[in-house]
Amino acid sequence: MRCARCGTEWGIGDWPFCPHGAVIPQNARKVHPKETSTVWRDPKTHKPYYMMRNDLPMPQRYKERGFYVDELDSLPKLDKFCKENNVINEKAHFDSNGKGVDVAE
Repeated sequence: MRCARCGTEWGIGDWPFCPHGAVIPQNARKVHPKETSTVWRDPKTHKPYYMMRNDLPMPQRYKERGFYVDELDSLPKLDKFCKENNVINEKAHFDSNGKGVDVAE
């Protein structure tokens, strides 16, 4: 196969990497709507409030106070949110061997 960007020929095991970097922009991909992380934000402080499930509507008491929904629908948004709020999204950062990020080697 050849890289459409620079023309470099790939061998077995090279794909999807090329000398100029990753061929597939993994960081820019959108998160599936069922897996989108969603928080409610206070309009005054912008502090996030975590809901129990993403598919539930916002309670009326929050709507009356002006809270708004912040959907983290891409990996860069999710990573930025996690860094700013000192949290980790286990779904996005789960080790393929079944261990979470908090498990020491």
